[in-house]
Amino acid sequence: MAHEMPTGRDGAGHASGARHVAGVGRTLRSRVAGAGRSLTGRLRGIGTGLSTFEQLKGRASTAMVIPDDEERRELQRVVLAIADDIISYCDAHGIRYTLSGGSVIGALRHGGYIPWDDDMDLNMPRADYERFVDGFSRAYAGTYCVQGPRTTPEVGVHNARVRRTGTVERMYDDADSSELGVMVDIFVVESTYDNPALRKAHELACMGVGFLCSCRRFARDRDFYLGLAGDDAGFARTVRVKSTIGRLVSWRSLAGWMRTLERCYSLCRDENTRYVTIPTGRGHFSGEIYRREDLVPARTARFEGREFKVPAGAEAYLTQLYGADFMQVPPPEKREHHAYLALDLGDAPRARLAGDVVAGAGGATADTGAVRAGDDAWLAGDAAAEGGDES
Repeated sequence: MAHEMPTGRDGAGHASGARHVAGVGRTLRSRVAGAGRSLTGRLRGIGTGLSTFEQLKGRASTAMVIPDDEERRELQRVVLAIADDIISYCDAHGIRYTLSGGSVIGALRHGGYIPWDDDMDLNMPRADYERFVDGFSRAYAGTYCVQGPRTTPEVGVHNARVRRTGTVERMYDDADSSELGVMVDIFVVESTYDNPALRKAHELACMGVGFLCSCRRFARDRDFYLGLAGDDAGFARTVRVKSTIGRLVSWRSLAGWMRTLERCYSLCRDENTRYVTIPTGRGHFSGEIYRREDLVPARTARFEGREFKVPAGAEAYLTQLYGADFMQVPPPEKREHHAYLALDLGDAPRARLAGDVVAGAGGATADTGAVRAGDDAWLAGDAAAEGGDES
């Protein structure tokens, strides 16, 4: 039977009803999105008020080790050797990666390490990270330990860390771990939803569960963090508040909460979304939402004599993360230095930096192969690389 379009008054009534329903739908979507923004804002405010990241990251108490210039260069060599192994594995197995954060600044501004920095960070898309963790852990068993929510949820670190066995690099958040080796950080690039309401829900899940994981860890390691606080009354108060919240959720183990957090991070598995995020980055979820085309595709850049990958839209990425003046060398008082609870490089392999020259080579610049501890090498380029505010 044929159906005819209503005409006249009935048709006008149907059109009016459709417009009304559409208007109600838009209003509901707007209110849901507004409620999501409000709740996310409140959680962010609570998290900011109880944030210990910045307090812990550069805390230089008398119990911490701040490397001098030569110690820093040695640490750079060990970290670079770890990165060489990671990146060689990625290249051999078609695993996507890029340098991350300050390592990208180092590549673009200095052609290698930021001279006063001593760590390296990598970004990896979720699918590539999962392939990397499983394969690299088997290929380098006994040489490296891969920590993170996927592999060692009981440790409680939110991002991944590849740590060299036989070394010690105990950081401010290494309260309870049997493996404390020198490390390279890996930050997982997560897909997130193009729909704003779903993206807010994704953010809310990551922030909420991430905060509970942090509190659960503070409850477990309360004495350690109170000892680290020393006479800092504000930090000690934050430790006590987070520990109290952590005890309220202690009906579940830290490992259990961390496994839930990993599921929250990876909620969106669509690799064709316009946006991605790094919820474990310094800007957290909302501060690390990027266009996929800027962050996931890669180009090459020089880093300590090597060709490493950086995000294709590195300039847009760094501008969002650090500001438009990221290529300007900061004054000495604004340079971030790392402090350690313990540091021992042992006999781990050292990689050559771009300024290193091997003794007996007639003054020629060394190649970029690995150098074992104890090799006869002198560091003619180090003083120049370290000197002056413009380094």
